[in-house]
Amino acid sequence: MKFLKKIARILGINEKTSPRNYEGSILTSNEKVSQETFPGLHEHDRIRVIMRVGDSGNLQDFDIIVSALSDSSKAVKFAALKRIHNFAEHPNTIQLVQSLESQNKQKELEPYYSMALFRLSLISETELNNALNPKN
Repeated sequence: MKFLKKIARILGINEKTSPRNYEGSILTSNEKVSQETFPGLHEHDRIRVIMRVGDSGNLQDFDIIVSALSDSSKAVKFAALKRIHNFAEHPNTIQLVQSLESQNKQKELEPYYSMALFRLSLISETELNNALNPKN
């Protein structure tokens, strides 16, 4: 539980005071979304899509995960990174995650970036702990 509270504090989220506003949501729960239509959805719908396709791990939906990692919303990127390990069988998954480092985006995506690396067996548990608990 302390871990989740730490993540919430890093993200500046206060569960008790943060209202959940889903106005503008137009997506039904079973609606299929393509890579072309994904960016035009409301932010909450994009997160819902990533949760659905990311949890399924269906390799045919990998292109939506790719789109999510270049999304303007940090929350959408975090949702994709949290689930990218479900696409470990896709031949471009490792390259995609590693490309974030070459684009110097890994710092803005922490702690989810390091968690994705760990879940894909690209870093050790010690390296993950060092990334989550940096020594100042």
